[in-house]
Amino acid sequence: MHRYGIPVAIAIAAAIIAFFFFSGYIALPLKTVNSSTLPFIKTENGSATKQFPVGFTLKGDQPYSVIFSTDERNDMKVYMYWYIWNHDGNQKKDDPEPVFVYYKASFGTPSSDNGAGSLFAIAHRIHYQWTVKYDGIITQGNNPVITFMTSSHTPDNSYPIEPSKYEQVKLDPKQESSVPYQGKDPWTVIDTTASIEHSILYALATGGGAFVISAAIAKSKTRNKTSRTDNTLSQ
Repeated sequence: MHRYGIPVAIAIAAAIIAFFFFSGYIALPLKTVNSSTLPFIKTENGSATKQFPVGFTLKGDQPYSVIFSTDERNDMKVYMYWYIWNHDGNQKKDDPEPVFVYYKASFGTPSSDNGAGSLFAIAHRIHYQWTVKYDGIITQGNNPVITFMTSSHTPDNSYPIEPSKYEQVKLDPKQESSVPYQGKDPWTVIDTTASIEHSILYALATGGGAFVISAAIAKSKTRNKTSRTDNTLSQ
């Protein structure tokens, strides 16, 4: 059993790291809520109406593109917005920041609800960690508010703390069939059970793989050591 001590330790460490990584990557919902009433967003000629999020960014730091796509599941509809800058802090590279807004139909499905529904949740991502807000969603009129607080465009469902340093995002979102890869199904973002189950599954797979590989390496080293010992004795 001693020879498996190190592989077991490596497997446990790998499983723990994988669990915490994927639980953050997939996102665990943080709050439960009472929904505020909001109409569904409607589109005309590829443009959103005035019910998309009200965005704020640092003065002089406007995104060069704002796009969105939609998806439906049962009585829910999600609008996946992407605010895209040409820099991330001091790094000259595209920086797409996702903001997902979820609505729940008052009856039937979103398509049959004639645009009526209620705001269910808003989700945004900081690195690989998603924040999902259900209650106390900050709105301006009927629109959820999102502030990109830094030059790295860290998002938050709040108004700017220092309003004089910020300005409203000027671009209206344009509907696109292809949007940046967000690394997960938008429904998984608000599904606590799926998040935990997936994280455990990935942790077990990672731990198992780490054990097999490290055990094989340990076995190979033991075999080589035994072989060298036998050769020494035979001489």
